[in-house]
Amino acid sequence: MRILMVLDKPFPPDLRVENEVRSLRAAGHEVAVLSMAPGPNDAPVPEGVTVMRREVPRAASNAMRALAATLPALTVFGGAEIVRAARRWPCDVVHVHDLYLAGAGVRAARALGTGLVVDLHEHWLAVLDDYRWSSGFPRRQVVGRRRWHLAARRWLTRADAVVVVNEDMAADYAHCGVPRDRLLPVPNLVDLSGYGRWTVDETLVASLASRPTVLYVGGLVPNRGLDLAVRAMPEIAARVPGAELVIVGDGSERAPLEALARELDAPVRFPGWVAQEAIPSWIDGARVCIHPMRRTRQTEVALSHKLYQYMLAARPVVVTDCVAMRRVVEGAACGIVVPDGDARAFAEAVAGLLLDPAAAARYGAAGRAAVFDRYHWDHGMKPLLAWYGAFDAKRARAGGAAR
Repeated sequence: MRILMVLDKPFPPDLRVENEVRSLRAAGHEVAVLSMAPGPNDAPVPEGVTVMRREVPRAASNAMRALAATLPALTVFGGAEIVRAARRWPCDVVHVHDLYLAGAGVRAARALGTGLVVDLHEHWLAVLDDYRWSSGFPRRQVVGRRRWHLAARRWLTRADAVVVVNEDMAADYAHCGVPRDRLLPVPNLVDLSGYGRWTVDETLVASLASRPTVLYVGGLVPNRGLDLAVRAMPEIAARVPGAELVIVGDGSERAPLEALARELDAPVRFPGWVAQEAIPSWIDGARVCIHPMRRTRQTEVALSHKLYQYMLAARPVVVTDCVAMRRVVEGAACGIVVPDGDARAFAEAVAGLLLDPAAAARYGAAGRAAVFDRYHWDHGMKPLLAWYGAFDAKRARAGGAAR
């Protein structure tokens, strides 16, 4: 089939979308991508994939996204852009990414007579409780959490399939009225073939490995719980001379975290944002990798690529007791789970691994084995590939009609 992927972020890079495109093309489908994102993007595109870009000012993009359940601007604008792209590149299925584009997808699929897939990268209804732009007064009244729940029910029940990241998230969206057989769990797992193609920076690895480096890679936003790691570092450094926490990434919490590190005189370094292809080198140079998420509904059910990247690199992990993350780490025996907010327990776990290389190696080896066994992209993508195969067969029986 011909599948039009739609997102409001730059493409590339977007690991989940890139992985889906690769898998769908390998299964024999044709894929094009419509990226409605701020700023120009001259990044090279995957071979054989048509990429159409519509530049949208950042302020307008952010406003339309936040207010998509309150005002129809993104539904009308996005729907029109999807239809325009599909006139240029006719498709059988419109596959939109993230809940706020679901309304645009419904509008476009109806106009085009195509199938519709809504791909939820994160639990958007829960995300609204985690960030200041949506939860603080008076913005929460404008964003309208109740309106989002109503919009989710209205949009998602009209989709042919809704992709979620795990069964926990599927259960939440089933409560929105989505039939359970339309909910497809596709976790944010590691693409083994893609991850292995990046060149390792041996100089960087050696520099990090020359001291007991504790590493976090990812966004610096409130629900990541990185203040817990910063607060634990003075105790870790007291027990493990030379230990340093390296926080790779950027976001709204960077300045507060830097201020906290200065206040505590904690050995923490902030290299900032790095390109996706550089991440394996940072991980390879670390002795312990961390993911200290705060427990919210979003973090309880969602898991990002970084945990599986840590595991693939055979690094022991220290994580907080968010349900989905704890299930993976304890099931794979790849690290230590500590209570959210307990800096002493966190320090004890990290320092213990730094001081016991044999235990760290056992945890790391177990994590890597689990990735190759089950926590890899080709395994996780099976439900979506099966759905596309069944939808294609249904179209063929109907004489080529999408519905």
